[in-house]
Amino acid sequence: MIGYLIIVILMVLWYALCKKPRTNYQKYFLIGMAVIMTLFYGLRASSVGSDTISYIDMFQKDGLLSLNTLWEYMWEQKSPAYVLCEWLVYWLLPYPRVWLIITSAVFFGAFSYFLYHNSEDPFYSYYLFFTIFGTFQMTGLRQSIAMVFLMFAFEQIKRKKLIKYLLHVGAAYLFHRSAIVFLPMYLLMKRKVHRYDLPVLIALLVPIYMNRSLIFNSIKMYTSYYYFGELNHGEPINFSIMIYAATLLGFFLCILLQNAEKKQSGDFQFDGRIYKASLDSVGIMKYMQYTNSMYIACLFMPLVAVNGSIRRIVMYFALFIILLIPKGLKAILTPSVNVLVRFVLAVLLLYLLISGTSSSSYYYTLCF
Repeated sequence: MIGYLIIVILMVLWYALCKKPRTNYQKYFLIGMAVIMTLFYGLRASSVGSDTISYIDMFQKDGLLSLNTLWEYMWEQKSPAYVLCEWLVYWLLPYPRVWLIITSAVFFGAFSYFLYHNSEDPFYSYYLFFTIFGTFQMTGLRQSIAMVFLMFAFEQIKRKKLIKYLLHVGAAYLFHRSAIVFLPMYLLMKRKVHRYDLPVLIALLVPIYMNRSLIFNSIKMYTSYYYFGELNHGEPINFSIMIYAATLLGFFLCILLQNAEKKQSGDFQFDGRIYKASLDSVGIMKYMQYTNSMYIACLFMPLVAVNGSIRRIVMYFALFIILLIPKGLKAILTPSVNVLVRFVLAVLLLYLLISGTSSSSYYYTLCF
C-alpha cells in the first residue's frame, strides 16, 4: 500500500515542480514519470505480481539456450520475439533484475511518448493509468511490450500509413498473440459513429454474454490463450468494477460529446488551429476513435467472465479511457465542477487500487 501511495505523491510533486517554471512542462513531466515508473516496476520484489517470478524463471531458462536450438525453440513458443530479446539480453547482462528494468523502461518510455502526442492532460492520464491499470506491468511483460508496438500502430492510423500500421501490429503479435485482435482497428477507427450505436451495442452484449463460452473457445486458438480453460470467473471485484464501469461510461461519454460537437455551428479551435465544425473535423475524428475503441472493449468484456485473462484484450481498447476522461470532463463541465469531479474520481480510484492490492500478490515490496 505504501509503495503505491509514494508513487502518487511523487507524481503530484513532480507535476508541480515541472509546471511552475515552464510553459511547455509536459515533456519534462513525462520523461520524469517514465524514470519513476521504470524504477518502481523494475525494482519490485519477485513476489510482487502473479507472474513476476515466472518471467524471472523464463528469462534464466531461455537465456541458457544454445544458438543451435534457439531458432527452433523460438517458434515453438507463443511469443518468439520475446524469447529472442530475452536471449540477447541474457548473453549481455545475465541478471533478471536488469531484464525487469529494461522491459519497464521500454514500456513507460513508449507510454510517455504516446501521452505526449495524444493526451490533453498528461498528468491526469498518467494518474488514471496507474490507478486503473497499475498492476498490469507486474503481470504482463510480454503483453506490455506488445502494447508498445500497438501504441505506435495507433500513430500510424492517424497518419494513414497502412503498411507501417500492419508492420507494428505484426511485431506486437510476435510478442503476444492476443495483439492480433487490434488488426481491424485501422478500419474501425475511421468508422463513423451513429445514433443507433448504443442500442446496437446493448443488443449485441446480451447474446455475447449468453454464448460467452462458445465465443471464447472459438477465438482462443488465434491468440495466446489457446491453452487456457474456462475458469468461469472474472478478476477481483475492484478491478472488474473499474474496467466495466469506466469502459461503459467512456462509451456513453463519447456519444454525448460527439452529439454536442456536431450541433455546434461556426468554427472551433483544436491544437491551436481553427476548424469548421463538421463530421470531418479533427475534434470529432478523435471522439470517433475513442468511441469505436470503447465499443470493441465492451464487446470483449463478457468473455472476462469465462477467463479473467481476457481482460488483457479489453485493455488494448480500454486504454483510450485515459485520453477520453480528461478531454470529456473538460468539455462538458464548468472549471469548478471539473476540478471537483476529477478529485472525487482520483480518490475513488486510489482507494480501489490500494484495497485491491493490500492483501494480494500485488502488495508492493522492493527487491532489496
